[in-house]
Amino acid sequence: MNSRERVIRSIEFTGPDRLPMDKGEWVDIAGVGYRPAADFQPETPGLNEWGYAFTSLNETDGDQGQVLQHPLGNWENFAHYRFPNPDAPGRFTGLVDRIEQLHDEGLFVRAALGKGPMHLLDDLRGFEAYLMDLMTEPERIELLLDGIFRFLNGLAEKVGKLGADGMHIADDQAMQTGPIFSMDIWRELFKPRYREFCDLAHELGCKVFMHTCGDLSEHLCELVDAGVDVIDNKQPALWMDSPAVDDVRERVCSSTCIDIQSIMPSIGIGEIKEEVGRLVQRLSTPRGGFIGTFYGKPDLSIPPEKNAEMVEAMEHFRY
Repeated sequence: MNSRERVIRSIEFTGPDRLPMDKGEWVDIAGVGYRPAADFQPETPGLNEWGYAFTSLNETDGDQGQVLQHPLGNWENFAHYRFPNPDAPGRFTGLVDRIEQLHDEGLFVRAALGKGPMHLLDDLRGFEAYLMDLMTEPERIELLLDGIFRFLNGLAEKVGKLGADGMHIADDQAMQTGPIFSMDIWRELFKPRYREFCDLAHELGCKVFMHTCGDLSEHLCELVDAGVDVIDNKQPALWMDSPAVDDVRERVCSSTCIDIQSIMPSIGIGEIKEEVGRLVQRLSTPRGGFIGTFYGKPDLSIPPEKNAEMVEAMEHFRY
């Protein structure tokens, strides 16, 4: 069984020979991406195709930065705003050959599509402004969501037709304590668009990976119902004991690790193997449902030897 088959079998619950790995020595997933448009010229240095730039207070130690100026912080700017074009020349140069090469190596190929709407609304409009819009000007959010998903769906169609096995969006849904805003609003505005995106990916033969941090207790069933195949969340202690896990346990695959905030900083090396076993058996079955990973950025100061011990325990785990 090669890596590609192993990942697909875990996602589809058809019996992988071991836990597939997203990182580590036995990695089974290879990532590819898209390029900026060949003719893209920022109006000012540092701006990306969405019209904003990031600044970082401490990039060396893992600060992920924040937007300098939101291009739609003033809603009047929307009249002249242009969303990036998913079909722009140069976006996918060389991607066919790269995917074929990785398939020849037996790997599962996952295309990174970048940020989803939960992040892009913040980046474009500003966090406070977009939350206010949800309550007072929802038609603004609908316009933004339509533009964002037009881009994401366009990318999905391209990478799917070029042969990718999966696609990944980064789209944190929740805070440490649960939803950022009303789940009724989420179901009305976000869920139908996620479902359309997932349906398109599935029609192209691709699996949908979503990275989302936070407490997913209220989102988990909804995301699975929308069609997400793999939930990438590195804070499972927030939600793994919720009833929602029992509802989706054989319907969604978890790409996760020992909780990076509440457990990994304090757990002893000798306790890691047992914790991996508890995690895997809670979130998956002997037929599949788990992909191993870890968090290696320096901002949380997780000792490398702990990650190494966890990865080894995942690689050698057997039911």
